[in-house]
Amino acid sequence: MLELETHRFEGTEPNFVVIIAGLHASEQAGIEIARWITVKLAARDKPTRLSAVVIPEIFPERARAARTEEFPKNDIGNWREDDPSTRKKYAARTKTTAKDQKIFPARQFPPPGKPLGFLSKGLLRNNARTDIVDDNGKKVPLQPEIKYLLGIIEALKPVRIVTIHGKRRRKDGDLEKAVVRKVIAMTKDQIEKWTGQPIKGVNFAGIFVDPRYTVSSTCMVKGSLEPCKFDPDIDPAFPRQGDKDKKRFDSARTSDGRADDALCLAIAKAVGDNTLVPGNHLDDPIPVVHYAEEDTPNGYSLGDWGPVDVMPGKSTPDSRTGAPVFTIEVDQNYESWAFFDGIQMVTEDGKPLLPSPTPPDRANKTRLKVVSNPSFDRGRSKDLQAYARAIIDTVLEK
Repeated sequence: MLELETHRFEGTEPNFVVIIAGLHASEQAGIEIARWITVKLAARDKPTRLSAVVIPEIFPERARAARTEEFPKNDIGNWREDDPSTRKKYAARTKTTAKDQKIFPARQFPPPGKPLGFLSKGLLRNNARTDIVDDNGKKVPLQPEIKYLLGIIEALKPVRIVTIHGKRRRKDGDLEKAVVRKVIAMTKDQIEKWTGQPIKGVNFAGIFVDPRYTVSSTCMVKGSLEPCKFDPDIDPAFPRQGDKDKKRFDSARTSDGRADDALCLAIAKAVGDNTLVPGNHLDDPIPVVHYAEEDTPNGYSLGDWGPVDVMPGKSTPDSRTGAPVFTIEVDQNYESWAFFDGIQMVTEDGKPLLPSPTPPDRANKTRLKVVSNPSFDRGRSKDLQAYARAIIDTVLEK
């Protein structure tokens, strides 16, 4: 039976925030940030305003295998998604049971407005109650880890959801693709002279939000729900759309959504280092808080499902009010190795910790020694903790 590591922290108010990491096992930085959040919340003298549930690793066995590969090679790119090649290679170390899966785990949520029970047969379905099929025409089973997360959200009915990821730094090829898609306007010469600065229309690391919204067929464009969430014509993440003089960061369609936009901007500012959130363009007069989707993969994301009311007005166990989904796109994917498979190895200021004594150690009064951790990156740990503090100080307090 599936069981995921889950931490619960009571706040001064009963409303909950659900914080998760590890949807993509290659993004180990996000997993470490979730662990720093649990460490910092456990050490607080006073509770935060909102309560919190933290799930550091949605796919723990895959994350463990990814770390095994990352440690000697510093390369975990193959672990971004659950695909047949990595599943076959690490079959003994994964709890994922779906065979030849082509609908990635991050796209395995119910249609917006529908409860978990809508997937009653354990298969992914679209809003028309038709089974979603993969590229081979096969029906797609809901992965048990995603079902666990859906159950947590339905039970707690959180007012905010945070999902922590990682973001590789952009390269010339990313700009070239954005030009082909007519998202940005840059010449070949301009791209060749580009020095890495963030460019609106291309997704860089930062804090982004899927705000609360209402689904309507009139706002969808080519199957994309993004235009239902915010107005691309006035959103700065879409520089070639609309009137540039009318751009504003809080372009969400609803008043609740615009409040979510404002909180997202506050989180980005709370990180305290603009170089860690370049995609928010905090040095620009018009910052960015919405992710510019590069495509619309099959299935529905947490950001599609989470912000929409489920059976509003009904007091059933699976009805709930929509909650904004804040996506923390961390600068780069790698961790600091402050934790070894969830075991904290250093203090928050980077000092090595003694291992926890076992019963024989305590009975025999054994003097334990610090475990050497030569791979620990103090600077990286400091950066990742900046994201953790920003989440605590804003999402759980404001």
